[in-house]
Amino acid sequence: MKVNRMKMHKIWSYMKKRCDDSKDPLYKNYGAIGIGYQSSWANFENFFEDMNTDYPRSVVLERHDKQSDFSIENCCWRDILDRDIRVVDYK
Repeated sequence: MKVNRMKMHKIWSYMKKRCDDSKDPLYKNYGAIGIGYQSSWANFENFFEDMNTDYPRSVVLERHDKQSDFSIENCCWRDILDRDIRVVDYK
């Protein structure tokens, strides 16, 4: 099952906000310590094209290496039921 565009846009928006918006409560854990996202992901369509793959219905965007940026090489979808405590729920 592919995620619907609205949910994918919400996930993308949250990712950008954590990295770019110093007023976001989670910015201190992302943008403030230098975590960003690959430049092509500034555009939603590019993010959607890269990350719109088959996966479980209830998922979160997760980075393999927590010290590195959000990028196609470093990100994956993880089922909410399998997530660890560090992952933010986008419901």
